[in-house]
Amino acid sequence: MNPKFYSVLVFKIRYAEFHREGTEKHRDLTNFALLIDNIHMIKDELLSLLFREFTGQSPESLTVLPKSGSDRIYCRMVKEDFSVLGVWNPSRKENDAFTGFASCFNEIGLRVPRVFRYLPEEMVYLTEDLGDLDLYSWYQEKIQSGKEKDQVEEMYRNILKELPRFQFEADRKIDYGLSYPRKVFDRNSVSWDLNYFKYMFLKLSGTGFSEQLLEEDFQKLITTIEKVKVSGFLYRDFQSRNVMIKGGIPWFIDFQGGRKGAPHYDVASLLLDPYVELEQSMHDRLLEYYFSLVSKRLKNDYQAFVREYQIFGIVRLLQALGAYGFRGLYERKPNFTESIPPAVRQLCRIFENREIADLLPELTGIVNSLNMRWSQSESGKVQKATVIVESFSFMKGIPDTFVTEGGFMFDCRYLSDPYYTDELKSLTGRDKKVIDFFDDKKDIQDMVENALRMINVSLDSADSEKAKTIRVCFGCHSGHHRSVYCAEKIASALKRSKSADVLLFHHEIR
Repeated sequence: MNPKFYSVLVFKIRYAEFHREGTEKHRDLTNFALLIDNIHMIKDELLSLLFREFTGQSPESLTVLPKSGSDRIYCRMVKEDFSVLGVWNPSRKENDAFTGFASCFNEIGLRVPRVFRYLPEEMVYLTEDLGDLDLYSWYQEKIQSGKEKDQVEEMYRNILKELPRFQFEADRKIDYGLSYPRKVFDRNSVSWDLNYFKYMFLKLSGTGFSEQLLEEDFQKLITTIEKVKVSGFLYRDFQSRNVMIKGGIPWFIDFQGGRKGAPHYDVASLLLDPYVELEQSMHDRLLEYYFSLVSKRLKNDYQAFVREYQIFGIVRLLQALGAYGFRGLYERKPNFTESIPPAVRQLCRIFENREIADLLPELTGIVNSLNMRWSQSESGKVQKATVIVESFSFMKGIPDTFVTEGGFMFDCRYLSDPYYTDELKSLTGRDKKVIDFFDDKKDIQDMVENALRMINVSLDSADSEKAKTIRVCFGCHSGHHRSVYCAEKIASALKRSKSADVLLFHHEIR
């Protein structure tokens, strides 16, 4: 066996052991950092080896590309005028889906990158390099050059012309057994997306809503989507960042989340894309153009199609806001945070439809609230510091965000524990009986008081001209009782003082 392949196998064993023994390993942050370094070193070596096997030569350069919203790592490897992308992705099922779908799409002549080499067990593959110019960047260039409207609309028409080929032509040949995590965009898929919005955006951002009324609106959305019987291949993330422009022609990437589903979702993903806010008149023309391409398959009139499209558009935008909440508000990745205002504006456009507003009254109120807070860019405003308060389980490991960014870490495992009281065991730190239990415990009250004092000192020393983010993590054994109680108390105290914007995140409860 090649020694480098052997080193990868040895590392994979260590990596698996690391996850199985997460509690003990995570206690030693130095070992954790060294392990991450090993991941990158061995990955680079393996990708270089794949390049050499494919081309017969070693790459002259290997450049790791900036990460976006996934765990995938892309390396551009170049030899003279030939370039490929090496990809490392810890999700085997995602890799299988991407490489399998790419093979199918290439067979029928769709413009997707070819996969040159794939090592499933090592979770790496080589794929065609389509460059760095995506539709979003191309659109920005056109705006700056003053050539926006005609060229942009023509490009979108070319893209929409390809979309039905993915949806209906590929549908006849694709292996849906590769789809991950669901084979069909069904009731469960929609419910997951809507709850992602509720927990990762609404609750994380502190937006008020009625749990029961929102659930009723969610059920109306799910029921409406279930009634749409036309289906094909649903690309799932058909948006401007996943359309590459090469030689003036659109190419398509990141389809590994594909599954069976209604065609409305993908066209909504493109035309209601928060990254590229199309003006209403262009949006309407492009939607009508798409309908002309697929009308015979839909067996529906245009007005009925638009009503269904708007429902799918709401689900898509709510799912996107969930992602922006987790990646932007919690993980503090600025490009995701910057996408919140345009996503809210797109939602507002849909809810201008009186029929939609009447059908979904609680969501209408939520969208109005979001509009007041988010629809206008806040780039010119002086921002307060942000405190991210979170609870977690030491059994599951210290949050990666704390490992990389630091902050305050409070270990609650040695405080009074309600777990051994039978009536409290199945509850959480948000339940009244558990709260009453902790309110009488001096050790946990001292923890909260001292933690708040330290946080306030840090806030007082923050640079007033620059927004500051402080992470505050409370950990206990299961992440259900002590850590949750402390996190809730600290978040409430900071909100009352109005000294910072507060985000509260529980890893183990929802």
